[in-house]
Amino acid sequence: MVADAITGSSWSLPHPRSEQEVELHSYLTTLALLLPNNVDDVYEWKAAGYPLNVFNSQATWEVLRPRQVTQVWHDIVWFKGAVPKHAFTMWVAKYDKLPTRARLASWGLAILIACSFCNTVPESRDRMFLSCQYSYNVWSLVFTKCSPPQQRLADWAELLS
Repeated sequence: MVADAITGSSWSLPHPRSEQEVELHSYLTTLALLLPNNVDDVYEWKAAGYPLNVFNSQATWEVLRPRQVTQVWHDIVWFKGAVPKHAFTMWVAKYDKLPTRARLASWGLAILIACSFCNTVPESRDRMFLSCQYSYNVWSLVFTKCSPPQQRLADWAELLS
């Protein structure tokens, strides 16, 4: 409550630990603190512009993390029987954010960028999963257990489909 943050006629706030807190403190010091003793100090919690009677963590979470449109591939990655580590890796791979050698080198790391499987061309997501000879051999083994496609997988979208 405001009464807990003032002493007499001045603010009694903890030392700010972020730039946003510094800005808040700067703003608060511009406000007059003439609070009459007979006025009740109340607070109101709002989530997405709607007042709530009490704090609601779910409503707060939904405001802080707005939902995006469901992706067509979501059920390939996130499903009931998925191994969390595998689902997370697939999700990261879908957005092409895997820490491949070429990507790590682009961040300034002094490493070889050649594919770790074949050691020929730069390592990328598509190279590791689709175009490397090692990957092709793995896919061949997988497809012997299920109905194989007529041709080699060409790109990431085809793999997800």
